[in-house]
Amino acid sequence: MTISPRLSRQIDRWYPLKPIPVQIELVNDLTRFIVVAAGRRSGKTERAKRKIVREAMSVPGQYFIAAPTYGQVKKIYWDDIKQLGLSAMCARKPSEAELILYLDNGSQIQLISLDVPERIEGIPWTGGIIDEFAAVKEKLAGYDEKFAAMETKATAAESKFAEIVAIVEEIAAEPAAPFRPPALA
Repeated sequence: MTISPRLSRQIDRWYPLKPIPVQIELVNDLTRFIVVAAGRRSGKTERAKRKIVREAMSVPGQYFIAAPTYGQVKKIYWDDIKQLGLSAMCARKPSEAELILYLDNGSQIQLISLDVPERIEGIPWTGGIIDEFAAVKEKLAGYDEKFAAMETKATAAESKFAEIVAIVEEIAAEPAAPFRPPALA
């Protein structure tokens, strides 16, 4: 199989990460909402990107990545999610208008702006990430109840990510081992 230069660059995007102790502690954390107090440039967002893509590749479903504004979610996540999701291999091209990555296993990863908080409601999400949560929770009246009531398609047996809404300004970790995408393993 010949690999295109674009796909080769996307595979290279899965470079090994430097393990951060406070994040590594959470690798086996099974709590519903994971929160980590970690400083800027500590790798929280990069680990969150990898976590959601890895999970979407493993467990088909609808996933979201949310941030306070459209500009933030697009700038912080969109190009990286397309690379980590190996979009060059996917049969369906990502939707640049709707910011949705379609994986061949049926999963979708959608980027959402929470300037209108109702955008996160009513969809049976399998899992998701909220970045800059401190800036979002003030807009979300009753946010605890909204997240607690959020429906999930996958069961805990199918995915330990199914019940997690990761809050990136203080987020979860992933195993330190390098990841090989399933299609290329």
